[in-house]
Amino acid sequence: MRRPVFLLCLLFTGCTGKSENITGIVGRVLKLHAAMAIDVPEQVEPSGLTMRNDSLFTISDDHDHTIFYVAFDTTQKSAVLKPFLEFTAPVLPAVNHLDFEGITVDPAGNFYLVSEEAFRILKVSAGGQSAEWVTPDLQPFGAQVGLFKKNNANFEGLSITDDKNFTLCAEREPRGIMQLNLADLPQSITAIKQDHAVLPSPGRRTADYAGLAFFNGSIFCLERGIHAVTELSISDGKISEKSLWTFAHVENDAAWRYENMEYGHAEGLFVNKDFVYIIIDNNGDARQDDNNDRRPLLFIFAKP
Repeated sequence: MRRPVFLLCLLFTGCTGKSENITGIVGRVLKLHAAMAIDVPEQVEPSGLTMRNDSLFTISDDHDHTIFYVAFDTTQKSAVLKPFLEFTAPVLPAVNHLDFEGITVDPAGNFYLVSEEAFRILKVSAGGQSAEWVTPDLQPFGAQVGLFKKNNANFEGLSITDDKNFTLCAEREPRGIMQLNLADLPQSITAIKQDHAVLPSPGRRTADYAGLAFFNGSIFCLERGIHAVTELSISDGKISEKSLWTFAHVENDAAWRYENMEYGHAEGLFVNKDFVYIIIDNNGDARQDDNNDRRPLLFIFAKP
C-alpha cells in the first residue's frame, strides 16, 4: 500500500511542500504541525470535527447522545477524548440508530449534527438543554439527482456557511453535495451529484467525500480515499476543485499508518486561518508499528 503515497508525492513535487498545477488546479503537500494519538474512555469512532471557542469537538457514529471534546496540547504525544454534552434527539419512526457523521457549530455556539440513518440535521443547543430536528428527511432530494444508492454511504459531512445556510456531503457511489437554507425549507434544498475526481482512487477505493469545513468564503472537502483536502467551487449546479492539499505522506507514514490500509481513515475536517485539523477513525484497527495501539489520531497541519 505504499503506491498511493508515491503517486501523490510524485504528482505534488516529491512531498517538498511546493505547489504545482495538477489537472488544472493547484496541488500542495500539507506540512505537519502536530500528530497525536487520542486516548478514548471507551470504543469511540470519531466522525466529524468542529471548533468552538478554540476547542475541538467531534461525535461518534456509535454514540447517539453525546458530543465529545478533544483536549489536546501540541507539545504532547497524545490527546484525550472526553464526553462534553449529553442530549436526547426526538424519536423518529423506523430509525433505531442515528449514526451521526458530521458536526458544525453556529456563531451562538449551538451544535448541528447530521444523521446518516435519518437523513436529517439535528440542532443541539449550546448547553445541551434541547435538541430538535431542523430539517425534513433529505433523502428524497438527494435521490432525485442519483445520490444515496449505496447502503451506509449517505451523509458524511456538514458545515454551516452562515446563520441559516448549510452544506452537506454525500459519501460515495456516487458522492455529492447538498445545500439548504433553514429559513426556506424545502424550497432552498439543492443537490448535486459529483462523479468527477481530480485524482484516481487507488485499489478498491472509490471517489468520496468524508467531511466538510467552511472558511473565508470557501468550502473545503475531505477526500478520504486519496488522503486529500480539496477546495470546492459550487456554481450553476456544478462542482469543481480549485485546489488540493494532500496528507498522504503522513497518514501512510510508518509512524502513523494502521495495519489495515485498504481504505483511508480520515473522518473529520476543520479549517481556520492557521491550521487544517483532521481526525482519523481507525475502526478499531491496530497501528502497524504497535499492534496494541488501537487509538484514533488527530493531525494538525499548517494551513497553506
